[in-house]
Amino acid sequence: MSTIKKQIAADFMDAFKAGVEGRKKKNILGLIKSEIVAEEQKKGRTSGDVSDDEAIVIIKKSVKNLNEVISKAGDNKDIVEEAEFEMSILEVYLPKQMTEEEIDAKIEEAISGGANNIGAIMGAFKDLEVDKKLVSQKAKEKLN
Repeated sequence: MSTIKKQIAADFMDAFKAGVEGRKKKNILGLIKSEIVAEEQKKGRTSGDVSDDEAIVIIKKSVKNLNEVISKAGDNKDIVEEAEFEMSILEVYLPKQMTEEEIDAKIEEAISGGANNIGAIMGAFKDLEVDKKLVSQKAKEKLN
């Protein structure tokens, strides 16, 4: 069993034990747990055979869906707050993303190393945990 799946299961039980106060957290973690199990079943695996990388993909997909909910919510403050709360729970299980300052420094490093187009700069971020859209935007600004 992946360490992420174990942590989600432990946090789910803590939220369950917290009763009413942990209800929202329990619900979102329960949803993720069921998505992980569904992925295992889809691949014909026994329970507990999901890797951390596979769990991260599932969580990232949920975060992406929540971002879409926020973008479509418009002025509906309740929906936005609920989606942001759920994202804050899920992001704990994701690898730490690079900060904007780290992105800027890496772009400068790539440019000083000879990268003179978007593709070359994006290649420097290929295996890093980073918001690729933000990198692309910042790289375009630096190149112009």
